[in-house]
Amino acid sequence: MKPSRGRRSPLSLLKKCVAEALEGRTLLTTYSVTDLGALPGGTGQSTATAINNNGQVVGYSTVSTTGENHPFIYTDGKLQDINPSGGDSQAWGVNDTGEVVGKAGDAFLYGNGPLHSIGRLPGGNTSFAYAINNEGQIAGDSLTSNPAITHAFRFNVNGQIEDLGTLGGDQSNAFGINNLGDVVGLAYASDGVSHAFLYTDGHMVDIGQV
Repeated sequence: MKPSRGRRSPLSLLKKCVAEALEGRTLLTTYSVTDLGALPGGTGQSTATAINNNGQVVGYSTVSTTGENHPFIYTDGKLQDINPSGGDSQAWGVNDTGEVVGKAGDAFLYGNGPLHSIGRLPGGNTSFAYAINNEGQIAGDSLTSNPAITHAFRFNVNGQIEDLGTLGGDQSNAFGINNLGDVVGLAYASDGVSHAFLYTDGHMVDIGQV
């Protein structure tokens, strides 16, 4: 039996409904780029490294003609130096309460006051912080007693800095942490190849070759 000429197929009806639903709407979203500027006294160079869900941005900017950087937080249109009396330093992460982490000699935490060191792994002589979650846990890495080797760490709210280990190799680095305290980064396996990892429930899980 031939279909009635007056009847529309289900596909044509669907196309008609979609077209009507989209009529008068634009499918393109318009974005704008905002120049955050730079801290005074430097070469005018700045880098943004992280943003939280409230639109606060952190990063670092030159503050001298020799290239020294200071960490900043950008809030409500203002760029603030959060280590004005310090030396070369950078901010790398920010959570939704505006707490900032980065490196200023050692890994630091900043929260509406002077930034302070969160320490390093035993035997190490420097550390780096790259991310902080809304619970205040921090992910980063630290040199160990071997000055050529870094291990990923998680800094917990009780002040404990926890060595996350490796995947059988010598080295690991942590770059992100979620609100559950799960950490991600890279770690070397026993064959000397770096693999992406997820640290969860007290275990470092190999999630593939980098």
